[in-house]
Amino acid sequence: MVDAAATDLTAIVRRDPAITGFLPPLLNFKGFVALQAWRVSNWLWRQDRPDLALMMQGATADQLQISIHPSARIGTAVFLDHGTGIIIGALASVGDEVTILQNVTIARHQDDPRRAPKIGHGVLLSAGATVIGHLSIGDFARIGAGALVTTDVPAGCTAIGVPARLTNCAEAGTLS
Repeated sequence: MVDAAATDLTAIVRRDPAITGFLPPLLNFKGFVALQAWRVSNWLWRQDRPDLALMMQGATADQLQISIHPSARIGTAVFLDHGTGIIIGALASVGDEVTILQNVTIARHQDDPRRAPKIGHGVLLSAGATVIGHLSIGDFARIGAGALVTTDVPAGCTAIGVPARLTNCAEAGTLS
C-alpha cells in the first residue's frame, strides 16, 4: 500500500502543472486521500472484513464526496483530480495511469449487476463522464466531459456526447 501511495503521489506531481512538490497533494488533495482510504478498505475487503471495509467507504464518502466501493480494482499512478462527486462502483476495474476528473461515475448497469466497467491503462475520464455497464474503455482512450458511455471504446479513441460517439479513430461513429 505504501508503494502504491508513493506511485499515486508521484503521478499527481508529474501530471498536474499547478503542483510544484509532493507536500501540497499529500496534505490537501482529497482525491489522493480518498484513493488511499480505498486502498485500506480494499485490503480489508480482501481480508474478508466487509463490514469494516464498507464502514470505511461510507466515512470516506461522507467526508470527501468520493465513493469507491471496496471491491473495485484500481491500479497505481491514478489521479483523482478535483475529486468531488466521483463514484467507482462495486466490481469496477480502473487501470494504471488513469486520470479521473470531478463528477465521474463508473458503475454497473442495473440489468447486469454482476459485471462492471473495465477502464484501461492511461485513460482520461473528463468531468461529468458516466461509464455504465459491462464494457471496456481501451488503453489511452479519452472520454469527454459529460459523455454517457454504455458500450466499449477502443484503445486510443475519444468518445464524446450523449450517447457517446467516437471522434478520432477508425471506428468513428455512434457507439452501439
